[in-house]
Amino acid sequence: MHATALELLIQQLRPGARVLDVGSGSGYLTACFGLLVSPGGRVLGVEVVPQLAAGSEEALWQVVPQLMQDGTVQIRAGNVLTGMLASEAAFDAIHVGAAAEELPRDLVAKLAPGGRMVIPVGPHGGYQVLTVVDKQRTASPREAWQELAQAPYGPGTEAPEEGARSGGIRVTKLMDVGYVPLVGGTSGQSQAD
Repeated sequence: MHATALELLIQQLRPGARVLDVGSGSGYLTACFGLLVSPGGRVLGVEVVPQLAAGSEEALWQVVPQLMQDGTVQIRAGNVLTGMLASEAAFDAIHVGAAAEELPRDLVAKLAPGGRMVIPVGPHGGYQVLTVVDKQRTASPREAWQELAQAPYGPGTEAPEEGARSGGIRVTKLMDVGYVPLVGGTSGQSQAD
């Protein structure tokens, strides 16, 4: 899935770009992003499991020390759904490596104009749909939804005509995938717990 994420985000991964890697895990994909956006770019990897965040940060200092030293790559332990991104500027690319039951509006709001997010969306415990969200460069009053895979809208997700009212994004559903849940709240428990 890392190669798929890189391929889907490659147009946004240019020198100077800002990237958010949610569920950064080992930091492998975070490092790949860092290599593509330097010089001048920034990649923020966020991992909800503190020990995994610490381990990935240590590994990244070994593998890409210059990117860590110059601040191109940064790892934080935390939960992006609890307001930890409030002071962050918008991102050109967002990769989410955990499943969300519905499209997280807080993450969509953090996309810069022309930005793209790749996220698995769907029910926990089953298959999700790998979804691409593109934020339009202009303030369009409509959303265009394009589905490339058969998938019913799950509970809490919007029908295309509902989503079209909020404006400015295009959502493309690509393929069925299976991911671990994106957690909510401050406890680190999944929303299903």
